[in-house]
Amino acid sequence: MGLKKYLLRDHIAFGVLIGIITPILMYGIFVLINIVTATDIRPNGIFRFRTVYVLSVFANMLPFRYYMVNLKLDYTGRGIILVTILLAFGYILMGVPE
Repeated sequence: MGLKKYLLRDHIAFGVLIGIITPILMYGIFVLINIVTATDIRPNGIFRFRTVYVLSVFANMLPFRYYMVNLKLDYTGRGIILVTILLAFGYILMGVPE
């Protein structure tokens, strides 16, 4: 199975996989930005942990829009939004420390 054919699958499990991988990748990018921008004045970098979490979860909207609007793959989009909603509820219910 070619990579292009694999990425065009319309399955909810594939959407869940994308919905999990995207925030993890974005979280890593934002943590690296924080490490690079850490100074004596701001030892934790330019982003607070809450901001990094919210931006990482919001990053799911990019593949969601691509799969729902451009490719018309509804089940994949539903999987992405399912993970996004669960992460948002987790943020609200458990809270995220400063």
